Amino acid sequence: MKDIDMKNKNLLGILAFMLLFTLYLPVASFADNNGDEASKVETNAKAGVTNTGKQEINEEIIRNYLNQVVELYNQDEFDGDKIIEFIKKHTSKDAKFKVKLFIKDQSKPMIEEYSYDTLLAAIEKSIANASNSRTKIKINKIDYSGDKTNALVNYDLWNTMTIRSRDENSGKMTETKLKSQSNCYEVYFMEDGVLKLRESNCRENVTPLPPRIID
Repeated sequence: MKDIDMKNKNLLGILAFMLLFTLYLPVASFADNNGDEASKVETNAKAGVTNTGKQEINEEIIRNYLNQVVELYNQDEFDGDKIIEFIKKHTSKDAKFKVKLFIKDQSKPMIEEYSYDTLLAAIEKSIANASNSRTKIKINKIDYSGDKTNALVNYDLWNTMTIRSRDENSGKMTETKLKSQSNCYEVYFMEDGVLKLRESNCRENVTPLPPRIID
């Protein structure tokens, strides 16, 4: 892949948006070299460190939430307002997001970190350029704190989508299909009857297909 693909701001914005899939499913542990971070998050979840509410979580609540995520993102055209509203409802204001992003044919991974505000800003900026999204999720494991007020969820997520961006050299509009596979851990808690995401860290592999000129 050419360097322009890494420098293209639209593409990077969309990759941030893909993190949402991985978002709305982000977490704190990687499958290989990030065991220490994963252990820390798991310990926090089991000890109730991230808890800001007192309501119990169960598997039905978590699966219902993830089903809503899949429904939001299995769209030909995204409803940006609906997605942003959903994220605000189900995300703690002090949430932290981290993703280790591997892009095919790039020698080094990208490390992206977001707060609640910076993640929302990235998504709002890029969502209009994304379309034809298909997502599926497989929950691998759910661990609960002793009082079941926190849950650590590990899942795999697969997504394909099309992004539109303007080539920085030719000025022409292009479409690029992206395929991604992610492994995430996320810490959740309940607040006023709503499941909320508190901490997220993912490892994501992205394969961009050759871009297609559309104008």
